[in-house]
Amino acid sequence: MNFTADDVQARFWQTIPGWVAFLMKIRKILVRPFGLRGQFLASPEKFAEGIYNGKGDGYMTVPMKNHQETVVKLSDKHLHSYMSVYIRAGKDNTDVILNSTVQYHNRLGKIYFFIIKPLHKLVVTSMLKRALKELTAKG
Repeated sequence: MNFTADDVQARFWQTIPGWVAFLMKIRKILVRPFGLRGQFLASPEKFAEGIYNGKGDGYMTVPMKNHQETVVKLSDKHLHSYMSVYIRAGKDNTDVILNSTVQYHNRLGKIYFFIIKPLHKLVVTSMLKRALKELTAKG
């Protein structure tokens, strides 16, 4: 394994499949009337830079990171979303564990996540597989 938790987090946000990008465009239109952030990522490169330097980028912060784990926090007025990438290296294999947690600020956050929850696991799983495929192909 030649990658870190930072690498997985950065690649995760830089390798958005076309169908997910399409869903995000629909999301942008639908959340605008509620005053939520329409732009999911202003720049995947700046987002990745914020992960590596631990300072974040815009509404993304890095509340915790060490050699095995990087946690990213996305904040909006309706909820905070946390995503942890943890790398557990064993003798014969390496496990990459992704965990996401949501903290609601209000009823809008609960309603929003209730609506997106059915797709959330599919989207995250797809993006993680894609990121790991690219990282393992690199080296």
